[in-house]
Amino acid sequence: MKRIMLSLCFVLSFSFLTINSARAEEASITSNIPDGALVVLSEVYPNGKNLNANNLSDESGSEFIEIYNRSAQTVTLGDYELSRSGSTSVFQLTGSLAAGAYLAIYPSFTIVNSGGTVSLTHKPSGLITSATYTAAAGASEDFSFHLIDIPTGTWAKLSPTPHQAPPSAPEEPEEEEPEQPAACSITGVHLSEIGANPSGSDTLGGEFIEFYNSNETSVSLEGCTLISDKMSNFSFTASDVIPAKTHRAFSLADKLLNSGGTVTFQTATQEEAVQYNALGDDEAWALIANSWQLTTLATPNASNQASPGKGASTGDVEVEEEPAPCPTGKYRNPETGRCKNIEASVATATVCGPGKERNAETNRCRNIATASATITPCDPGQERNPATNRCRKIATASTSNPAPCKEGYERNPETNRCRRLVSTPANTAQIDDAKKQNPTHDLFVLGAAGAAIGGFLLYEYRGSVAAQFRKLRFSKK
Repeated sequence: MKRIMLSLCFVLSFSFLTINSARAEEASITSNIPDGALVVLSEVYPNGKNLNANNLSDESGSEFIEIYNRSAQTVTLGDYELSRSGSTSVFQLTGSLAAGAYLAIYPSFTIVNSGGTVSLTHKPSGLITSATYTAAAGASEDFSFHLIDIPTGTWAKLSPTPHQAPPSAPEEPEEEEPEQPAACSITGVHLSEIGANPSGSDTLGGEFIEFYNSNETSVSLEGCTLISDKMSNFSFTASDVIPAKTHRAFSLADKLLNSGGTVTFQTATQEEAVQYNALGDDEAWALIANSWQLTTLATPNASNQASPGKGASTGDVEVEEEPAPCPTGKYRNPETGRCKNIEASVATATVCGPGKERNAETNRCRNIATASATITPCDPGQERNPATNRCRKIATASTSNPAPCKEGYERNPETNRCRRLVSTPANTAQIDDAKKQNPTHDLFVLGAAGAAIGGFLLYEYRGSVAAQFRKLRFSKK
């Protein structure tokens, strides 16, 4: 009896250890949990216990697929559907699922014991969460497959727990701020070709924007921005790399105006805007020999070519010669083809040129849109009156210290010109003082008065004087 009891204890201990070992064993199952998925697969029970005594192979009503709402909001399940590999049957979900809740679903299709893939599809976004298991996972009536760690996608074989969290519930990671793209501080990359009107429908693709990398090394456009009249922001990623001395085109779908428009390329330190004219089918606006022009030969991802018969050509087609790269700290101006200094940050930015100001939002220089920008400069010796915006003479030392006015005149304080004195008692006194200081003045006045009197008397008695004169002449004879 004692020997039987010992044997029984050994068997029970072995069974207990075996079961616990199986509970801790990670399942041979893989899953796909896309970023942004609010609801995910959390448990799969493919080998449910038979509930139909008349049909030992019928597992319906016991096998299930469980889902988990990992978000902080209630989710409408009408946007989701379940499916499995090897079957065209789709099970449409209904109702809603509260935040942090689990729901076991008993689908209309069979969950295969020997292995397969079950999928949960969010129809509006197209996101698909899937779980793939094989026969090697050891599916049995005693165990189901539980997702025990969402970040790593780890599954384990545990006892079935429909509508409930597993013994080790998946812990959600703390929400992190989305990683901001690296600042786009590249140089030596510029727009080189615009294809805005491909033949056929623009919505099917075919439009493109091309860049040229004049550097000796590859350059990533991550963090850079592209703007058009129909596109507010096209952000580049780390995979958008342009090899050295290479053209690269980026395909767009109905983001460019056929009738002409503007394309702007922005980096952390500069902004390049290119205006293009109306384009016909399969025509392009291309930078050829440092000049933007219309060409009938669109060449995305290749050197730009002029239309046949234009300019110096190799055969019938002009071949673009890429300019030598600018020195360090400079970039090539696409409008002039000359190298320009790269604008630095606010702390070290150089002063903008005449007629320009620094944009506080973008730290780039821009034209000052004022009326004074088109006014002709004043002539030498003149200045602009801020009140009237007209040119006026600059007040010099000669006008601030003018020569004294001549006698009998005074300076008008309003016009700064000499004017005749008005006779007043005060002025008379001043004249008397002047006479005292100049004694010849009285002699001159007396002489003038005597001459006037003598002339008058001579005129009045001219007849008598003439008679006396004749008498005197005859008497001498």
